[in-house]
Amino acid sequence: MESATVVRQLLRLTRAVLAAAEAHQQHRQTDLFANDVRARLARVHELLPAGQQAPLAVAEAELSDEARAMLERVRATEAKPATEAARPGR
Repeated sequence: MESATVVRQLLRLTRAVLAAAEAHQQHRQTDLFANDVRARLARVHELLPAGQQAPLAVAEAELSDEARAMLERVRATEAKPATEAARPGR
């Protein structure tokens, strides 16, 4: 029976390591995607004629409640250290 317990613990550990690796990869992909979108938006902004360029920063008062909540989540994620943000279950 002891070997069955060890096997179960090893399985749980393997699952935890896999979940942590997947969470890290998802966090990394999200960061890469966000950086790519920012870079593309900056290029589009630069290509617009001078009279049509809107300010890069949108006033938060103009954002919908859903957009404001998303912005707050992004800011909270960016404020966390990478190791803390990549932990599963948080």
